[in-house]
Amino acid sequence: MLRDGLLGLLKSKLYPGVVAVWETRFAPVAGRLGRITVLAASVATLALSYPAAVSASSPSWSAPVKIDAVYPYIDSVSCPSASFCVAVGSAQYGSAGYGVTYNGSSWSAPVNIDTPATTYHVSCTSASFCALVDWGGQAVIYNGSSWSKPVKIFSNGDSLISVSCTSPSFCAAVTYLGEAVIYNGSSWSAPVKIDAPGYRLSSVSCPSPSFCVAVDGGGRGLTYNGSSWSAPAPIFTATISSVSCTSASFCAAVTGFGVVLTYNGSSWSAPVNVGALGINSVSCASASFCAAVSRGYALTYNGSSWSTPARVATSQLDSVSCPSASFCVAVDQIGNAVTYSGGGTPPLTPLVTKCIVPRLKGKTLAQARKLLAKAHCKLGKVTKPKHHTKHRQVVVSQKPGARKSLPSGTKIAIRLG
Repeated sequence: MLRDGLLGLLKSKLYPGVVAVWETRFAPVAGRLGRITVLAASVATLALSYPAAVSASSPSWSAPVKIDAVYPYIDSVSCPSASFCVAVGSAQYGSAGYGVTYNGSSWSAPVNIDTPATTYHVSCTSASFCALVDWGGQAVIYNGSSWSKPVKIFSNGDSLISVSCTSPSFCAAVTYLGEAVIYNGSSWSAPVKIDAPGYRLSSVSCPSPSFCVAVDGGGRGLTYNGSSWSAPAPIFTATISSVSCTSASFCAAVTGFGVVLTYNGSSWSAPVNVGALGINSVSCASASFCAAVSRGYALTYNGSSWSTPARVATSQLDSVSCPSASFCVAVDQIGNAVTYSGGGTPPLTPLVTKCIVPRLKGKTLAQARKLLAKAHCKLGKVTKPKHHTKHRQVVVSQKPGARKSLPSGTKIAIRLG
């Protein structure tokens, strides 16, 4: 009842039209944004009390273009230039990964990247180098023509969440359980614990090998100075979904509560409400241009204020990449890409979110929760073995079955064995 009252308050005062995403996007389960631990009574403060910094102008994006009709789940995109992008995703949640490339005019057919786990994030420095990380704790390198075999970095069940590369000889990647690794051009370093597991690192951005910023599910930020990571420091009161830095003196971070923050080289700004719930990703080309995306909406930053959120897609936009102020690409969960290049914004049909049932067989209960949350489904009845077993329990059956398209929030029953 408290939630229903809060939703009414948000609908009337914050941003009509995107409030419907609340229940699926901010359910208290482990998902793309991590577990949100803020009390419901404080959510109104998060959403309403911060000052708005939204300009009257509206950014312009192309109509959605289908770039992959075979494997629809696109998780991440990286564009080092307007003539080259890589987008990665999975055939279905929890399955092997694939990649598609953009050459400035068209997208390639999907290529199997051969990761036995869901791809999650990619970072490219040029058309001849990209690094990809996945939920299985593996990394894959692209050399301009093909993808390497997956390299297992973590065997403890940890998931690589985000990677950021500055050149073929430097990348930093962070994990769900609070560890970081560095790539030196030939191999990955041993993992270093930089954050408490319960806070769940969510994003990392490195404008140079001597400066990186990572953010976590507790609203904390950490910096890397080329040799070590700082202790986590609070910069917000809930999960920070994404961070993008263009230098050691400018970063932008976004949250699922429609709040953004900027970093000036020494401190973070006060939180600013930009009027778009569920912001998943931000990409900055400079200190005077950033783009952020949420559930079908996009907005841009001009160095002092954010544009009004504009509906640019009919599905959840998960990732955006901007190599310049005149070119960005954002990707969604149904195989589409939208491009920012100064054109007009076409009218689109209302956003309709579906529960696309993931394949859960062989997954642990925690993994099943993540996959269901990501697919806009809910965990239903959980049937456990009658007798205690020392073996790790995994899903042996589910109902409804995988790949079915059902109303958002549909409960999926599972049996563990």
